[in-house]
Amino acid sequence: MTKESTELVGAAAARISRYEGMEAHARTGDVRLRKYGFSN
Repeated sequence: MTKESTELVGAAAARISRYEGMEAHARTGDVRLRKYGFSN
């Protein structure tokens, strides 16, 4: 994945995971966003 696609996919994955009640999975999306300099 490119850095730009990571921003879109990571943010969407975190939101969807939280909606589904999967907080640990959402946090991995947050970590990926921070790793590449994005915030959620």
